[in-house]
Amino acid sequence: MTKEKTLIKWSGEEETQMINEINSGKSISQIADIHQRSNNAIAMRLCDMGKRMIEQLGKTIQEAQKKLKLVSINEIENYIKRENDKKKKNAEEIKPEKKKEETIESVKIELKDLHTKYNLLEEKYNKLNHIDDKFNELNTKMDKILDLIIKDKKVKIKKS
Repeated sequence: MTKEKTLIKWSGEEETQMINEINSGKSISQIADIHQRSNNAIAMRLCDMGKRMIEQLGKTIQEAQKKLKLVSINEIENYIKRENDKKKKNAEEIKPEKKKEETIESVKIELKDLHTKYNLLEEKYNKLNHIDDKFNELNTKMDKILDLIIKDKKVKIKKS
């Protein structure tokens, strides 16, 4: 049976207390016992604090490490790299979903555009069919008129 981990959010007070404990010479193990957290949780939080000092307060990595003492520059650098890699990976995972949504939206727009064009073409087709019907009617009438003219000429020729 595995022991469930309960994640407890870090507070600003707890971080300040850790800095005071570091300044009083306590080790990571002692600090972990005081805060009822693992050694790794303390080290990771210190690295996170170092990252925030650098990114938000404009401190150098050396200044951050000097204040935190119990983590090395290398540990802070590795932590920052891992966090940045996580952010990059998360952004890449979101991109295909966003791309899929954009593709679906563009297909919907294209379909709507095609539907509009189809309706216009259908309207023009119907007008052309109507014109063709009228043309056939005129053609039939013209044939009848020509027949009448020919008959009339034949009648005149016979009379003469």
